[in-house]
Amino acid sequence: MFYLKLILVAAVAITLEGFVPKYWDAFKYVDLPLIVTIYFALMRDPIVGMVTGYAVGLGADLTPGAGPIVGVGGFSKTLIGFLVATVAVRFSLEGPLLRVLVLAVSSVVSSGLYIGLNNLMDQGIGDDNTPERFAMKVALETAANLIFGVIIFWLFDKLFPDNAPGGAMRVRRRYYD
Repeated sequence: MFYLKLILVAAVAITLEGFVPKYWDAFKYVDLPLIVTIYFALMRDPIVGMVTGYAVGLGADLTPGAGPIVGVGGFSKTLIGFLVATVAVRFSLEGPLLRVLVLAVSSVVSSGLYIGLNNLMDQGIGDDNTPERFAMKVALETAANLIFGVIIFWLFDKLFPDNAPGGAMRVRRRYYD
């Protein structure tokens, strides 16, 4: 049942990522696949974090108007999913404030990876490729991800009660210790 919910959540995130920015311009700064990746990576399972990041990242890359190169978003979300899950194995990241901090740091790193990899391959993201423009884009994406991430994490805690702070995840034995 867990994997069925995960697949459904990933499909909804990819669908919303592809279609909502066409009708609501401010939603282009929200990275739903990243939020989904971070939530499942916080479950202390690097495999689930990586596979979720890969699936939602590649799915988002295949949506209309995603970006110039297919796979860059998938790679960055796979890397973020693995890193967050690996850190969650070693350190307790169950508190709500820690989850928000992880979301903010991951958003900055993911945006930096995405912009950096596209520039490395000479595929500029926008018309104006100045550092100030990139810094503003990263700041807006981080703020939007934090706002939507808090709401989505709350909804996911209702949908996946074992991963909620104070749920069964607290007593689950840590792997890789």
